[in-house]
Amino acid sequence: MCHNNKHSLSTNDWNNTMKCFGKFLALAALLLASFGSARAATVTFDLKINESGLGTFNLYASTGLDNFGIAAYGAPLSGGVLSIDHLSPLGLALNTFQPVGFSLFRSADGNPGVRASQDTVTPTPHLVRGFGQVGGNLATAPGVVAFLPQEQAIYNAPLLVASGTWAGSMPGFNLSSPDLGSNVFSAASGIAVTRAEIVTNTTVVPEPGALLLAAAGGLALVTVGRRKMVARRR
Repeated sequence: MCHNNKHSLSTNDWNNTMKCFGKFLALAALLLASFGSARAATVTFDLKINESGLGTFNLYASTGLDNFGIAAYGAPLSGGVLSIDHLSPLGLALNTFQPVGFSLFRSADGNPGVRASQDTVTPTPHLVRGFGQVGGNLATAPGVVAFLPQEQAIYNAPLLVASGTWAGSMPGFNLSSPDLGSNVFSAASGIAVTRAEIVTNTTVVPEPGALLLAAAGGLALVTVGRRKMVARRR
């Protein structure tokens, strides 16, 4: 049985959910292969360490303009993760009581196997194009008349997927996980998706104090260099 909620999951429930998501992405890859050797789109996951302060991280997703935006993603993390807030856009259209944004197979807050999909299975009538390419507002998604926001209703590009805290071992991507992947929309309408190639980047953002120290060190080197030049001229 597949579970999809924001609450804590038992170990067995979590494993079952991850197996379902892995099969979900694998099926998309199989469908893509059946259409020949079309060039795959690329989705980039950027993990920025200490961007919001020492001991924090932010996870972003982006894609190029050769597709119609991110439909699903799996970006499992490893390392000393203490907390995760899953922030990808999510809401409910009150006029249809159907989800808007990343509702399907959505990992719970605190789980390092960060993943979710728009509902292309039911499907929801409110599929959103352009995630990872442009910013937007879920309240203006197709067919939405009345809207209840749940996570990041107004979003930017690159898309903020999650944020959290860490200690000890610096967070990174679990590159050996079968759930590392992403699907993108392959058309301007409908539910067709293709499996994207994945690029992962991890960047440590310097703290302001470190920047000041670096600047001070650079100034000291310049000062010493100038003194040496003056001495030589004499």
